[in-house]
Order: sequence, then structure tokens, then C-alpha cells
Amino acid sequence: MKQILQQTADKIGHPSEYSTTGHSTKYGYGRVNADRAVAEAIRRRDAAQSSPPPPVVEVTEDITSGRGIFRFDVRKQAPQGWGVQIGAFYEYGNVLIQAEKLQKQFNAPVVVSINELNGKTVYKVVVGAFDSQSAARDLLKRVKNAGFSSFLRNMKELSK
Repeated sequence: MKQILQQTADKIGHPSEYSTTGHSTKYGYGRVNADRAVAEAIRRRDAAQSSPPPPVVEVTEDITSGRGIFRFDVRKQAPQGWGVQIGAFYEYGNVLIQAEKLQKQFNAPVVVSINELNGKTVYKVVVGAFDSQSAARDLLKRVKNAGFSSFLRNMKELSK
């Protein structure tokens, strides 16, 4: 996922700012281009489906270290329905850590909205993707009882 985000980022600033690896000390890999990143992830998924998938192995290392190998199942989320937002993060590593914990704890999909705020990339993390607001409210109660500061989120508003 990190490689996809790096490879599909829009370069900002002057081209001379970037090394041959595509990295700039001033701009990193550039501005995240979510549309290109999702398209590339789908392309890779489709290419991988033509060959047998790698075996799934239970990871025993502590994910909170932010290190390791992670498996993603990236799908486009329609901007409709309801979920429970548990936070917004600037560091992608924190998104991985939270997504892994939330999926296990609540047995629900985790939706990540990638936006920009004051020139910085922001990752909004939402648990669940429900058609009805009442189903999201039930999850909200469970999330709050587990000690997370959270609120209902209309998926239409995630890109704002």
C-alpha cells in the first residue's frame, strides 16, 4: 500500500526537487492521489487473481510497533450510508495500527477517507459501513463502551 501511494502521488514543486527514486526532501513523494492509488490497487489485485494467492499466515508480532507485513483488501466505498468515526490521523502508520485493532475488536470493515487539511494529508478512520443509521448507532454504543471517543458519520460527508 505504501509503495502504491508513493508511486501514484502527484509531484508538486519543481521536478528538480525529486531524486531518481521519486522522493523529495521538501515534498516527500508528493501529494496523495487517492483516485490513482485505488486504481493501481485494483489493477494489482486483478493481476494477482490470475495467480494463486499467497497463503494467509497468522502474525504473532505486535502490530503496535508499526512494523511488519500487512495484507490489504482495498475496495471503493460508495459515499452513502453510515459508520462510526473514531479518529483522524496524520500518520499512515497510526491508521494501520487502528484499522487492525478495530477490525478484530468489532468484526466490522474499516473505511479510511484520505483528505487534505491545511496542506497535510489526513486519514479519517470509520468503523462499519451500514445502510441504516440505526445499525450504525448500535455499533456506536459498542465502540463507546469500549472506550473510544467516536461519533456517527454520514459517508456522504467524508470527503469534505
